[in-house]
Amino acid sequence: MHQKKITLERLARIENQIQRDISEIIAFDIQNPRINIITITEVKITLDYSYAKIFFTTFNKDISIKNILDNLSKANNYIRFKLSKKLHIHTLPILNFIYDHSIENAMMISKLIDKALNNNTNN
Repeated sequence: MHQKKITLERLARIENQIQRDISEIIAFDIQNPRINIITITEVKITLDYSYAKIFFTTFNKDISIKNILDNLSKANNYIRFKLSKKLHIHTLPILNFIYDHSIENAMMISKLIDKALNNNTNN
C-alpha cells in the first residue's frame, strides 16, 4: 500500500511537470498561431509512463478544434523531442492531445443555473 501511494504521488508530480513543460514548449518554442492559442488543462499518464493524454482548451473560437488538433498532430514529434530535453524519466510517453470540454460544460451549467434562478425569482 505504501509503495502504491508513493507511485501515485510520483505519477501526479510527473503529470504536473509534463503539463508545465508542454505549456512552455507551446508558448515559447512553437511558432504556430494555431497552436499558441491553447491552454493545457490536465495531463494523465499511464502507470508505465508509455502514454499521456494531454487535455487542452482554447478561448479562440476563430480556429476549429479539428484544425488545432491537426496542427498539434503535426507538431507532436517536435513537442516530444523538446519534452525529452526537459523531462528526465525512463520512458518518454507518447502524447495524445484531447480537447477538454469541461470549461464549456461548466459555463453551460452556470448559464442553466442562472436561468433557473431568474425564472424562480420572476415566479
